[in-house]
Parts: sequence; C-alpha cells; structure tokens
Amino acid sequence: MRKKPLLLLLGILLLLAISAAIYLLFLQPKGTSPTQTTPAEVKFAVTKITTNYSPKTYPPCPSSIPVIITLSAKITANKAGTVHYKWVGSLSAEGTLLGSLPITTHSVTFSKAGTKTVTTTTPEIYEFGGTYVGKFYLKVTSPNSIRSTTTTRTHTFTGCR
Repeated sequence: MRKKPLLLLLGILLLLAISAAIYLLFLQPKGTSPTQTTPAEVKFAVTKITTNYSPKTYPPCPSSIPVIITLSAKITANKAGTVHYKWVGSLSAEGTLLGSLPITTHSVTFSKAGTKTVTTTTPEIYEFGGTYVGKFYLKVTSPNSIRSTTTTRTHTFTGCR
C-alpha cells in the first residue's frame, strides 16, 4: 500500500520536470533566462542644463552702442529625441526693468545620448552709468520640464552721462 502514494508522488515530480523542460526549451522568450527580467524602456529626457554668457567685460562706457550678449546653454539628454526649450531673461538698471528676452520656443535634436550647446544673442544698450543686472535661464518644455539655475550678470558703468 505504501508503494502507490510513492509512485504517485514520483509521477507528479516527473510531470513537473517535463513541464519545466518544455517551457525552458520551447516557450521561454529568446534572450532571457528564468531569473532575468526585461528592463523597462528608458524615456527620453533632459537630465542637465548649464548656462553661460559672453562677453564678460564691456567698454568703460558703451553709451548708446549696442553690446551683443551671447547666451549659451549646454543641454544633456539621455537618448535620441527632440528637445523644445525657451530662453527666459531680463535686464534692469538701478532696479528698473529695461527689457526681457522674447519668449519663443526653439528646438534641438539629439541623434543619441549626449550634450549639445545652444545659443541666442540679444543686443543691449547701456544709455546711462550705473549698475545693470541681467538674469536669464533656459527652460525645457519637452520632453520633460526642467530648467537651469538662474545666471546673473552684473556690470557697473561709471563716468557715463
């Protein structure tokens, strides 16, 4: 009588072993193992932005002469895709707002993960002496929402009108 339960147990174990072998040989997706999981697809995203500007120095009194300011940003993306961004900034003198950057959307396309530099220029006229403060940052609107830290430029002109 003890042989029947033992034979039944051995039969069940044999059936389980055959089922596992069939799965591993024929049904398991190619390139995976029983302990390996397929990683989730990484979404395209901007991971870092740094900004800068030039020139760093100006003539002593550039009255009524436009100084062309070049704003630049390094945008880092984790894979191929298109990034949409805006420059946001302003210029003030002695606490009075003189103007701001036009807020238009631009784009840059990445063919692979990496860093690209984007630039824009803005003419600024310093009509009077005093301290001028320019602030700007770059805001990415797509594929994710991220912005650089605000970069501040401060220049003091003496001896002007």
